[in-house]
Amino acid sequence: MTQKIPTSVFSLVILAVSAAPAFAQTSLNQADMQAEMQQMMAAMQAMQQCMAGLDENSLQRLEARGDRMDGEIRALCAAGKRDEAQRKAVAFSAEFMSDPAARTMQACAERLAEQMESQMIPSMRFMDLDDESDTHVCDESEN
Repeated sequence: MTQKIPTSVFSLVILAVSAAPAFAQTSLNQADMQAEMQQMMAAMQAMQQCMAGLDENSLQRLEARGDRMDGEIRALCAAGKRDEAQRKAVAFSAEFMSDPAARTMQACAERLAEQMESQMIPSMRFMDLDDESDTHVCDESEN
């Protein structure tokens, strides 16, 4: 039985592949490029296997919740309610990272990054925030 990979996971893998610096280097010869491609394919397959245990409904629920929170936080920032936006983002970060599916996704992404030998997956907008953070959610760059 083949398990369907959620679109968001597939998008994450595509992003990682498209960001691979190895393809931007013109000094690589054909054999090196083929070896790089094989390594990336193995990393993507490992990511797929890692994510296979996740419930698609959980992933969709997390994605929808994240999209709603992003809209709410952007609206608060636009309204000049920076402190409220920051509190909401920090609370959501803690809530999000307490979810088992989110922890599994993070572990899979970390494994992929390790396998690709670089940090090619950008961090999620709210995941690095806490009350001690020097970064404010309203000052984060738009993706």
